[in-house]
Amino acid sequence: MLLNEKLKLFSNELKLIKNFSIKKFVIECLDEAPDYIFINCPSSSTGKYHALDEFGPKGNILHTQRVVHNCDVMARAFGLEGKDKCLVIGSAILHDIVKQGFEQTGHTVNDHAALAAQLVEKVFKVTKSKITKEDYEIIRGCIFFHNGIWTPEPDNIPISQFTTHQLCVHMADYSATKFHSGGGNVGGDDIFEELKSFVEDFKIKFRIDVVTDIPIMLGKFFGAMCANVKNNSALEEKLMIIASWCIKSILYLRINK
Repeated sequence: MLLNEKLKLFSNELKLIKNFSIKKFVIECLDEAPDYIFINCPSSSTGKYHALDEFGPKGNILHTQRVVHNCDVMARAFGLEGKDKCLVIGSAILHDIVKQGFEQTGHTVNDHAALAAQLVEKVFKVTKSKITKEDYEIIRGCIFFHNGIWTPEPDNIPISQFTTHQLCVHMADYSATKFHSGGGNVGGDDIFEELKSFVEDFKIKFRIDVVTDIPIMLGKFFGAMCANVKNNSALEEKLMIIASWCIKSILYLRINK
């Protein structure tokens, strides 16, 4: 598959990367990515963990676009600006580029994050983009740990040990996975049902009496994800902002996809 054909699928997402060397590096990685990723690769081979509209041939592309959009708005809440924002956007574009292995297996492989990190490492060793080692390591780390607590052993680490970049990409990926149910205009009740499932996944127990302030409840969830959120009002407030932007970005993509 020609590189230009691959780049067309992520033209809007690549425009978000303002740093030339980072953008060039991401393009070089896309060039090395298996062709099937861009032709026939659902975001989930079982349909259990992603939206129904991501179950088709371009499902992984759609999922990646959603993750990038979430990452774009979340970056501000994490204080990631300039080059740092470019790094998380680039990581989001590349996070699932080996979803079914280097050779297509027909199903999502458990170590796809590690394989994508390997691809990025390979490109870095021969890169023409002149990306710095520090920037490369940030991108590689975001990709390697994008599954969060589901990173396979023995590499799994607590969320509290994630870097800001890694946490941003993981949250963008996980929220895109959990809050898409298949397109169209989505009402508050639909969001609420998905929110309850999202919370139950982590066994977070708190009383849900109303559905009018979903962002605040999401903020509580995100806060619970960080070990040091307790008695840290500044961090809790920041996480609530992330939750609010997350919901807004998800609704935007559902209505405008």
